[in-house]
Amino acid sequence: MTHTKKCPNCKNVVDSGHGDPLKYLGSPLKTCPYCRKNYIDSDTIEWSISPLYRKIGYCFANNRIWICLVPSIICAGVFEKFLAFLICFVIIFSLCCLYVKHQVNDEIEASKRRTSNPQYVAILKASDYPIKEKIF
Repeated sequence: MTHTKKCPNCKNVVDSGHGDPLKYLGSPLKTCPYCRKNYIDSDTIEWSISPLYRKIGYCFANNRIWICLVPSIICAGVFEKFLAFLICFVIIFSLCCLYVKHQVNDEIEASKRRTSNPQYVAILKASDYPIKEKIF
C-alpha cells in the first residue's frame, strides 16, 4: 500500500511513501513548496487543541496498536477469557499512552505556545482543522 498527499491548492504531490503515513505532532499548517500557499496536513496533530479522538489515534498510530494487541491476544489465549484480553489491553494501552506523553512532552509544550496565539487558532478553524469544543 502506498500513500500520496497532494496540495489542495495546486494539486502537486507534497508527500508520498509506502504503507500508512506516519502521524506527527506539530503545526498542521504547512506551506506547499510549489505554489507557496498554506494547507492543512491531516497527519500532523496540534496536541493542545485536538479533540480526544485525535490524541487516542496518535497513541495507536505509527504501529503502536500492535504493541497493545499482540500481548492482549496472547493473554486472552492463555486464560481463554475475553476479560483477560480487555484487562491486558487497557494496561498496555495506558503504559503506551504514558510513554507517548513522556516521549513528546517537549512538542506538547510547543503546541501550547503555538495555540496561545488566537490568530493561529483562527487560521486552523478556518481551514476546517478538527478542534476540541472548549479551547481556552
